[in-house]
Amino acid sequence: MEYLGRPRIAILLEDEDIRGTIEDRFVSLGFPVVDFKTIEKNTEKDKLKAVLEGDENLAKEIALRFMRLR
Repeated sequence: MEYLGRPRIAILLEDEDIRGTIEDRFVSLGFPVVDFKTIEKNTEKDKLKAVLEGDENLAKEIALRFMRLR
């Protein structure tokens, strides 16, 4: 993990309580967490639904798009 530095991460869970708990933990460890509302705003609803249902290829596509925005 050291060679990767501190990558930005996003927690994609529909359950807000669990998502918040996980996000808080990663933030406390120093990871920059992309806010779910930001992802939701910048991702078409149908694509987000597909990712939440397990479309790994689409998840990678969205992650790469956010990496380019840095």
